[in-house]
Amino acid sequence: MSPQFTGAGIVRPIATNHPKLPSFVLVAPDGRLLAFLRPAAGISLAGWVNRSVGVTGPRGFNRDLQADLLQIRSIHPVRLRR
Repeated sequence: MSPQFTGAGIVRPIATNHPKLPSFVLVAPDGRLLAFLRPAAGISLAGWVNRSVGVTGPRGFNRDLQADLLQIRSIHPVRLRR
């Protein structure tokens, strides 16, 4: 049985020096922003950059970011449909 993902897309790094801003985003294959990513303790997104993933965890709109923020509890490789 496959996990129920909260989001799926491609992990991309974003350039920021602000300590409170997430360093990674989840984008669609066409480059459209889906959500900012904040991994749980023990999860590193560096090895997932430019890979298609499915993620689980709480997701909600963040007013400061003006976009969804997904707090990653687990991450899995997936094949995205276009």
